[in-house]
Amino acid sequence: MPTDPDRPRPRLLVAGDVGSVADYHVGDDAMLFGLLAAAERAGIDADWTVVSASPQSAAARFGHPSTAPFGFQDCPDEASRAAMLAELDSLAVTAPGPGQRLRQLMSGATALVIAGGGNLSQSWPALVYERVALSRLARRLGVPMALTGQSIGPRFGAEVRPLVVELLDAAVAVGVREKWSYALAQLLGVPGERLVLGNDDAAALCSEASPADAALGTGDAGDLRPPFLAVTLNDLGDGALSAIAVQLAEHSHLTGAGVVLVPHAGDLGGAPLQDVAAAHRVAAAFDARLAELGSDRTAVVVPLPSASQAIEYCRRAELVISSRYHPVVFAGSCQTPMLFLHQDAYTAMKGIGALSHYGMADWRLSVENAVAGRLLPAATELWGQRRHLAAQLPTDAGEQASVRLGALLAGLVDGELAPGGQPIRPQWSEPKLPDFIELSEAELGAALSERSALRQQAEQAERYALSLQEQAERHEPYVRSLLRRAEIAEQYAASLLDRAETAEQHAAALETRLGQSRR
Repeated sequence: MPTDPDRPRPRLLVAGDVGSVADYHVGDDAMLFGLLAAAERAGIDADWTVVSASPQSAAARFGHPSTAPFGFQDCPDEASRAAMLAELDSLAVTAPGPGQRLRQLMSGATALVIAGGGNLSQSWPALVYERVALSRLARRLGVPMALTGQSIGPRFGAEVRPLVVELLDAAVAVGVREKWSYALAQLLGVPGERLVLGNDDAAALCSEASPADAALGTGDAGDLRPPFLAVTLNDLGDGALSAIAVQLAEHSHLTGAGVVLVPHAGDLGGAPLQDVAAAHRVAAAFDARLAELGSDRTAVVVPLPSASQAIEYCRRAELVISSRYHPVVFAGSCQTPMLFLHQDAYTAMKGIGALSHYGMADWRLSVENAVAGRLLPAATELWGQRRHLAAQLPTDAGEQASVRLGALLAGLVDGELAPGGQPIRPQWSEPKLPDFIELSEAELGAALSERSALRQQAEQAERYALSLQEQAERHEPYVRSLLRRAEIAEQYAASLLDRAETAEQHAAALETRLGQSRR
């Protein structure tokens, strides 16, 4: 996008679930880094402000000013969230109260971007309220808003569903990152011209061969020499982690591949929490099983990585195995085959959607099946096919993601994306929303085809109604003339009756006079 010297520098507000030190998440950072990188590659020279629950940390990580959100995370229940949203609706931009600084920043913003994520569901009501409050403020101030790289649903609940519909309605563009979210957005009434289906925003980070801050030293991280598997697991419980670790050890014994455990969530302050704690438990069980098999090899647990470092681990690995979503995005964009372990409908929707972007949708297991012993044969098969599969993975996934995201942001900044017209009307109610994870491709296509056919029938009925109205309007002058002629005829008939009555009276008078003369 060429720079116009006479045009004021755009001021963009971007909201992401980023910035926390104690609850750091690689994927959340990666999505925002990917969005900023795509904007830079698209030539968007803007002043960014990051909305983050940890402004100081976010400003340091992303290199842009940051401000706190409204604070819905402090609301204990639905009633308090609804009350806070109503309060924000009534506050002037400069009035004291929740999010005063954020409200002031919005008044001078060129546009609002709600960055990629999977929080538009019933699991994170506070985050949904934050985004709706932002969109309402933006709409009140005439600031356009776009959503990028979203997963939607798959379930909402009575509290969240109308808020998600409202948010989708307010957006000039809705970027989604998998086909199920695209289909669900359609069923929730979003018109196709406002929907953009693409990869996760973080994929845009993978368009460079090796990011500048991705240097991986060995040090305390251990031996990173290839070949190795990059493995990311959240806390699935001691039994599940042990069963997975034993199978990873047996795979390592069979193939000679090392295992590097790459945590994606934890405390940057150093406490071994979340994925970090899980990684150490897996490493202990892995090492014990390999020792039983007569090997002195040990698993490597790396420190919590930056987004670029996490990508580099995936780039160097022979395979990626993960129960987290973003390692799948990174691996596919780096041409590294991957196996995804899904835990429920929500993680399956995201993970299988990501696999589908790379043509690897079949390479997934439920955690239940993996724990039951199917991980080892699946990983062994994947290992045997890894060269072939890697050659089949797209070479430009990151570049395509960057171009698509950059084009959306450029259209937003340039004012080329128009807000919606009529409010969107959900096509299906919550109880009728299909579980897309359980649908086959054919069934999903049939569901969307049925919806399309119903919409076409509705459009045909509307066109027929309009044609009848047009015919009525065309015939209205003739009908009016007929009514006028009928009115004139009625008046003439009345006058004839009056004349007949007068004539009858005259004839009666003549008859009376004639009778008198005869006497």
